Amino acid sequence: MTPNNSQFKGIYFDNAASAPVLPEVIEYFNSVCLTSFANQEALNGAAYALRKNLEEAEKELIRLLCGNCRDDVKVIWTDSGTSAINAALMHPFFSGVEIITTEAEHPATSAALKRASDHIRTVKLKDGLIDLEHLAEILNESVKLVAIHHVQSETGAVQDLSAVGKIIKEKAPGAIFMVDTVQSAGKLSLPWNDSGIDFAFASGHKVGAPGGGAAIYRDQVFNREKLSVVYQALRKEDHLLSRPTPMLALTLTEAIRLRCSCMKENLEKVITLNNYLRNWLESEFDGKVKITFSSDNASPYILHFLLPGYQGAVLVRMLSGAGIYVASGSACAAETGTPSRALLATGVPKQDVYAGMRVSFMPSNTIDEIDTFCNDLKNCLKNY
Repeated sequence: MTPNNSQFKGIYFDNAASAPVLPEVIEYFNSVCLTSFANQEALNGAAYALRKNLEEAEKELIRLLCGNCRDDVKVIWTDSGTSAINAALMHPFFSGVEIITTEAEHPATSAALKRASDHIRTVKLKDGLIDLEHLAEILNESVKLVAIHHVQSETGAVQDLSAVGKIIKEKAPGAIFMVDTVQSAGKLSLPWNDSGIDFAFASGHKVGAPGGGAAIYRDQVFNREKLSVVYQALRKEDHLLSRPTPMLALTLTEAIRLRCSCMKENLEKVITLNNYLRNWLESEFDGKVKITFSSDNASPYILHFLLPGYQGAVLVRMLSGAGIYVASGSACAAETGTPSRALLATGVPKQDVYAGMRVSFMPSNTIDEIDTFCNDLKNCLKNY
């Protein structure tokens, strides 16, 4: 079936939910679809060649995100970031263990943690950032997993992973450090070694690939059986993990490679866009708009702000009518009717929780697009 529109029309600022596929990635994806369709678990030569390609892609992804190709770092290929987080937490080790997390995690992470264990405690946030003093207080040797985000998907808040990792090493040296890096992989540098991360994640939807996900982990973090062996059993014996789609895994790696190859240039572009919109919001509304995080504590790829007295979801629909696509929060929690746990945990007053708006950028966005957004936002507020 041919789509109704052969080319996307409008201004797209919802890249944190799902980014447009890069033209170079489309070309690459088309090529691997024609050559990498075999079942990599079969015994024939085509399957063997495909397994070798996936092994090389695994090494490349590890090099790009972790800065090394050590043998003790492995990858679980999945179809999305959510699937990767679920796959990681299906390991029997996590069943019933004591877990430390935050109230601001992505809904997919929170749900997976609850399925794994009933013993979950939350560390306080101070102005949306992890309260390091409180973290040090609640960590002890009984904690087996610390699961937090790097970039918060709704507000863009960036956690200091190195500081968190240092405290974990001191207070709970046996704990696994799992970090949701879905919003930062390929966009921001990951302090893999400096912070002692044991699990990181990538999603093709966030970096300009048509899909694909990956969980990257240290295979030596347990004293018991290697994780790679356990995950193979989950796949081939228990059939709880599906066979990864080779062309998605290969294309995810290519998209990450392209993003990492021009990370500095991309950052400069989105910082310019982010600051431009910040300056307009501050000057146009004279303090009546509340920008949730300063540029020092937020990813430049995400700008979240509050418009007290207005419903963010209503404004999103009004802007959509003008061909401008933004978000009022995390897409996975949209239309739930419940207030954002992330905003409440950040300290946003209850009366303002529904007034949020998230504008998320990619380097392909332009200043002209922001100007159009600004003019249309003013019109929406006038006609609200």
